[in-house]
Amino acid sequence: YWVAKIDPETWEVVAEFPYRGYRANWITIDSAGEYLYIPTSSSSITKLNANTGEIPWSQSTGIGPYGSSLNADETEIWVANKGEATGHIGRTITVLDAENGQPRETLFSGYAVDHVLLDPTGKEMWATSNGDGIIYVFDVETTEQTHVIEMPGYGQPHGLTWVYYDEKGEGRVVRDQGNFHGGINPAEGMPLVLD
Repeated sequence: YWVAKIDPETWEVVAEFPYRGYRANWITIDSAGEYLYIPTSSSSITKLNANTGEIPWSQSTGIGPYGSSLNADETEIWVANKGEATGHIGRTITVLDAENGQPRETLFSGYAVDHVLLDPTGKEMWATSNGDGIIYVFDVETTEQTHVIEMPGYGQPHGLTWVYYDEKGEGRVVRDQGNFHGGINPAEGMPLVLD
């Protein structure tokens, strides 16, 4: 298995880099665009240099990881262990040191947590659970679960979007599955500051 680097002007593949494991479901890219973090269905995650294809590390995670997210200072990568393509349902989040891949924490979460996203303030990690119909919120600094948000009608959350409304009531998307938007990015020292 590999990732392809595509020129957005010509839509031509300019590089292909193999990664360890099989069937990646998600790629998290650091704010410098230097490294990719690739969770795979083989219950691992690989850090890959986006320019050279070099693999600084590859590490085991919980069962069948799906989505992942870096914390605000990009020292940790949080991985949602959904159970994807394994025939099992995952129930944990793995927190790894982004520099060397060493495990820091395994957090209990909901059934089939598929995405974990840093919020626009840079202080919380939100995890969506398809199996429970719940969003679990964790304090990034302490890794403690702080909130459980139940979906109406047992809805199955799959991804998140944050919208900020200014004093005039005008809304703008500041964070979604794709990344941060509108000048908001805690990794670049620009978190959303709420009064």
